[in-house]
Amino acid sequence: MSTTPSQRPESVNDLIKLFRVTDAPLPDGDTGAGLKFHTNRGEFSGIVHRAERADRAVIWVCGARGGFGGPGPGTYARLSEQLTGQGITSLRLDYRFPNDLLECVLDLLAGVQYLKESGHGPVVVVGHSFGGAVVIAAGATSDHIKG
Repeated sequence: MSTTPSQRPESVNDLIKLFRVTDAPLPDGDTGAGLKFHTNRGEFSGIVHRAERADRAVIWVCGARGGFGGPGPGTYARLSEQLTGQGITSLRLDYRFPNDLLECVLDLLAGVQYLKESGHGPVVVVGHSFGGAVVIAAGATSDHIKG
């Protein structure tokens, strides 16, 4: 099935629509506040570490297996808590379809939209292993990603 130019999205950002974000339970032993992202492509989970009066934010994504931990057990949680103390909000995301680059990029872009709508300025994105490809691809498509 082919599409005509008028049917094609203008950018990858047009492929995902964030409908709402709701509270969700945290995984056992984790810190932060659990979130559920509801999009036109399905739901995925996140954990936010909110800093008071913060307009700066960072998003953390893992490798091809997904999850919240980072390159070592609890790495992203520890870093998120440290940054919260410095006035920087952190958002850790788990992919809907780990190891699917396009879908992971779309999940990250929905996270960027959430932070933007929450009043945060341009965000920094950090990815480990496969997550590095995710943040590079997302950074190439979003003006709200600055590093």
